[in-house]
Amino acid sequence: MNITTWADSTETARAKIAGYLGTFKWHVISIEDARPIDGDQDYGEEIEDMIGRTRSNPNAIILGTFHGYKEN
Repeated sequence: MNITTWADSTETARAKIAGYLGTFKWHVISIEDARPIDGDQDYGEEIEDMIGRTRSNPNAIILGTFHGYKEN
């Protein structure tokens, strides 16, 4: 799942996201790739929308499409 939020470090982002997801009784297992937004990169329509929404609200935690995994 892609998530956008304001944070000054990966640790701050993890704590903020974990607190929010905890309200749904979800747990953060890992964060694969946390980095600042690169204004020159094209992230695709969904993520660009998430970035725009996050930029307009410093308290935002925007969750993208959830991609589940089903074992055969």
